[in-house]
Amino acid sequence: MNKLFLFMVAVIGVSCCSTSNAIVNSTLIEQDFQIENTTFQYWVAGIKGGGAGYHFNLSLTKELPKNTALLKVVFRKKSVPLIKVDELHYNANLIVRVGGTEGDGQTPNLDSNLNDTQAQLFYTINGKEMSRIIDNVKEIPLMAYPSAKPKNN
Repeated sequence: MNKLFLFMVAVIGVSCCSTSNAIVNSTLIEQDFQIENTTFQYWVAGIKGGGAGYHFNLSLTKELPKNTALLKVVFRKKSVPLIKVDELHYNANLIVRVGGTEGDGQTPNLDSNLNDTQAQLFYTINGKEMSRIIDNVKEIPLMAYPSAKPKNN
């Protein structure tokens, strides 16, 4: 009976330790960089045939570690590289249509299981590619271009 008890205690101890290590490793990856805010803004060119798309913005709580690089974002079935604005801000421009129709010049569509308020962020840590789902990407009001008067007025 004592041997069985000791065996069960050992098994439970090993199980707890491996679960604890998995949680710690997951937490370390999440702490490599933290996202403060993600937003998107639908834009239209404001002139006939000008096109439309989304501005996607990502803000971090602190500068990325030297071993980490943000690669691209998938949002609303579009995938584009992220552009670094400064140490804490990145953006992307997802083009939905150009010249008034969907077709040439737009960001190609992908198969994606993400809903309209989710994005998938692709990044590397020490050269290893990883991804993370971002929930609740916030919409900010529409931006219509141009802000200047048309030439013929």
